[in-house]
Amino acid sequence: MNQTKGFIALISTAAILGTFGVLIRELAKTFSDPGQVFARSFFALLIIVGIVLFKKINPLKIGKKNLKYIVAFSIVFPLSILCFTISVNAIKVTNSLFMLYVGSLISTAFLGRIFFKETFSAQHIIALVLVLIGLGFFVYPFSIESLTVGLVLGLLAGILEGSSHTLRKLMKDVKREVVVFYQSLSGVILAAVLLFFSGEVFIKEFHVSAIFVALLFGALLVAIGYFLVYGFSNFNVNWGTIILATELFFAIVVNALILKEYPTFYELIGGLLIFAGTAITTLKFDDELIKLLKQRFNLK
Repeated sequence: MNQTKGFIALISTAAILGTFGVLIRELAKTFSDPGQVFARSFFALLIIVGIVLFKKINPLKIGKKNLKYIVAFSIVFPLSILCFTISVNAIKVTNSLFMLYVGSLISTAFLGRIFFKETFSAQHIIALVLVLIGLGFFVYPFSIESLTVGLVLGLLAGILEGSSHTLRKLMKDVKREVVVFYQSLSGVILAAVLLFFSGEVFIKEFHVSAIFVALLFGALLVAIGYFLVYGFSNFNVNWGTIILATELFFAIVVNALILKEYPTFYELIGGLLIFAGTAITTLKFDDELIKLLKQRFNLK
């Protein structure tokens, strides 16, 4: 594994994801929720089909072993995107991201242990604790009355996203172009089905700029599709999810600059803690310190 390149791929993904809240809001001016999922997935599909044809790759050649993973991924990934899209349009972007990563960290902790026998090192514990504390700052003070549909859907999106990360790692021997192809195709199919059965309009009010935003969104989806497959093939699922949590830090900056949604004091502290937790994943700890921490927390 090339952990340095894997880290760069995942941190780049986090930076791109940090812009998605703004892009979703912009697309919401023109498209319905399933409509914008269809639009951006459609452009992503066009781009990846062009790449597949240029490289002469047959996306149907995936092998029996990976067929079940492709089917599961094609269901889980678009559902995660849809839940997050509805959540962002219902509540504040940073709160949606908070719930997304709570769900993602929980699911990858369990799935990484089940499928890859991943253990929690002392360094991992410190990083995870910092990230979880940082996430806690985003919803402080929390009350049961603040539990809305937007928050629930954000949590569900995170659980589904963590599952899709696990499936990407399970499909490590599948070409990245093939994974991105099914990622885009499944988004188009799900959105089309939801549009048909929900009775929602595809376009609420046409804006030419929305076409360019959807095209940009599609290109970014293809890019992160590549980054995620490569990143998780060089990191375990738990570490990778912690790195992706820096999306919140990037989102704070982007949302403040563009949406004028300025972070509260607690959100700012939370973002810095998450960034610090991610930075720990790149550090080399002293052997004696690691030994002491392992003895303290009874870690292997």
